[in-house]
Amino acid sequence: LKTTPIVLRLKQAGFQKVTTLKGGIDGWKSASMPTTKK
Repeated sequence: LKTTPIVLRLKQAGFQKVTTLKGGIDGWKSASMPTTKK
């Protein structure tokens, strides 16, 4: 899944704080960044 087109689409829809995660959610978790479950 390419995130760049999705990020662009979200920005065009008015979202301002949109970014891509390098390595995706797995990269986020590997960097010991916080996650929550709902």
